[in-house]
Amino acid sequence: ICERTALTDLVAVQAYHGRGEAHFANAEPAAAIRCYTRSLELARGIGQAAREFRKGIQEEEKKEEPKA
Repeated sequence: ICERTALTDLVAVQAYHGRGEAHFANAEPAAAIRCYTRSLELARGIGQAAREFRKGIQEEEKKEEPKA
């Protein structure tokens, strides 16, 4: 579902991780690694977006600070 709908949110991170666990339990290490790798890529993307969002908020707050 995540692949077909191009989901990249926290739900997709968890879904890929869970799929990786299932592959690992079935002794399919290559497939597990692919899923874990995709999960990490998505998580890093979410982290980067969050940092950029926080930076934007901080810049807006600086603009709104009263001049002394």
